[in-house]
Amino acid sequence: MQITYDPETQVLTWRVYNSDGTPMFITKYENKTLTEAKDFAMKHNCGILDII
Repeated sequence: MQITYDPETQVLTWRVYNSDGTPMFITKYENKTLTEAKDFAMKHNCGILDII
């Protein structure tokens, strides 16, 4: 799982991968604040939030 956030566009991208490393799904959320992005990462037990 990877969660990235772009503060300029306020787009949060959530990528989930299969065990072999291939993408299972990619979801984008628009108009998210940095706080919302951090909360989303915490809620999904992803301690890493990459800010790009």
